[in-house]
Amino acid sequence: MDIAFKEIFFHVPIDEKPEYNGIQLINSKVITSYLRQLLRNDLQYAPFRMMGMEQEVVEDIRIEGPVGKLSLKIGGTIDRMDSKEGTLRIVDYKTGGSPKVPANIEQLFTPAEGRPNYIFQTFLYAAIMARQQALKVAPSLLYIHRAASESYSPVIEIGEARKPKLPVDDFSVYEDEFRERLLKLLEEIYDDKEEFTHTKDTKKCEYCDFLSGPADERNRRTYLDALLRELAAVGPQAEDYEVTSVYIGGGTPSLLPGDWMEKLMAGVREGYCLAKDAEISMEANPGTLTKENLAGYRRAGINRLSLGCQSTDDAELKLLGRIHTWAQFQESFRMAREAGFINLNVDLMSGLPGQHLASWEESLETIARMEPEHISAYSLIIEEGTPFAEKTLELPDEEEERQMYERTGEILQSYGYQQYEISNYAKPGKECQHNLGYWTRREYLGFGVGSASLFQNQRFTNLRDRSAYAAFDGKVESIRRDLETLTVREQMEETMILGLRLIRGVSRSEFQKNFGVSVGEIYGPVLEKYSRMGLLQIKGDRIALTRAGISVSNPIMADFLLDE
Repeated sequence: MDIAFKEIFFHVPIDEKPEYNGIQLINSKVITSYLRQLLRNDLQYAPFRMMGMEQEVVEDIRIEGPVGKLSLKIGGTIDRMDSKEGTLRIVDYKTGGSPKVPANIEQLFTPAEGRPNYIFQTFLYAAIMARQQALKVAPSLLYIHRAASESYSPVIEIGEARKPKLPVDDFSVYEDEFRERLLKLLEEIYDDKEEFTHTKDTKKCEYCDFLSGPADERNRRTYLDALLRELAAVGPQAEDYEVTSVYIGGGTPSLLPGDWMEKLMAGVREGYCLAKDAEISMEANPGTLTKENLAGYRRAGINRLSLGCQSTDDAELKLLGRIHTWAQFQESFRMAREAGFINLNVDLMSGLPGQHLASWEESLETIARMEPEHISAYSLIIEEGTPFAEKTLELPDEEEERQMYERTGEILQSYGYQQYEISNYAKPGKECQHNLGYWTRREYLGFGVGSASLFQNQRFTNLRDRSAYAAFDGKVESIRRDLETLTVREQMEETMILGLRLIRGVSRSEFQKNFGVSVGEIYGPVLEKYSRMGLLQIKGDRIALTRAGISVSNPIMADFLLDE
């Protein structure tokens, strides 16, 4: 080690003793510690063959340019390559941070804050080496501070949030898609007709695990065209239905101009029987609304806006990663009212890091005084794969969260709001029809990337790859995923678990009508158990959670799962 320092850093003869300063001594200790960690990892991984260190790799690639074919060189320097049992491991050393798991290949090519660029780099090296030798290739990120752990594997994993993660131990599975997207990206970069635009406001909220990503105007148009094709293709399957609710969710639909939304709703009306009094809701982010677009949304027939406020405190908004301020929310709310929207929802979030009961009460009171027709008051949930999940957060304890929930109901009731679902409150007659439909298992069709549907006793989702969806050719089967026909048992479970989220609960007579047996025959012991504990009540036709039951609803819901 000392010899290496003399040779590499100080350029002095080996027999000369340089005067190390404090920083140099610290650096020496750190590097020595890293080397020991790596050696321990190597001993656990042995036997293996070292194939290269600081290995430069390059590949010639040809793309379509503005005036014909262009020849490019892509490559870089691989920290390390080793082989074992027919696999070549491409290793990139990391001295800090935590490993991230990309949801799919598309995510590596989608601009966003927090995108794991270092995984893109390692995948590029893997793509090059996959064509330069015969071994399987495993792209790897070796986090040195984790290397000594016996269970640690540096091989990169891939997979959607809350789904099993797969190690990329054979890059050939992903190589074709990676190269296809790489070529497309390079062609866009060298296309002189492709306008360069600075990507702004691409940051996702720290807590958000929804499927979303940035897109320029061209990609938005492409997506809208695909959405209209899907609406037209599915329409004949729903010709016997009347649509009573349309919900346009995000992402951020309010980034679209008003005339685009008019085009979208025209597609809905052309392909479906839309009720005259249908509730047509659209999500909107504060700070993205304009007077012109709001007027267009009104012309499109949108009659309900859902505004994502989350907090009235700018410090809390910044902590959440919101791109708007409290002042911007107020301005957006005012413009929506002036545009003629008489049905507004505001989203608020409790249980935030560093939040206390007093600040939550202040947010509730402030929003209630603005008199939106509906307030959705959710508790923060730390979801896997979000920035919050990678941080150590100072969250309110269980008792303070319980107090926040109790005060939510008390405060909003004092302002004339009625609670109709665990997290939703409305002025009389302003309950969200989209919400009610979901909790009562009304059929619904989802359109667009990653959307979910419950239709003709089947649940299914759409594919989550935006590029693949943009190429939709009208064959619905090509974009459908996870098709599941629900059994009677599963329908019963959903009826109880979803229905008990509603304050009015589940109708016993409707259960009997739908399934031909009484709810007591199926769930008698469970109903008796929680009634005795004061967590559930049976009044007339309705079975509902009590106030105490709502606060511990998750374990209660789990008891309504039936054995197969």
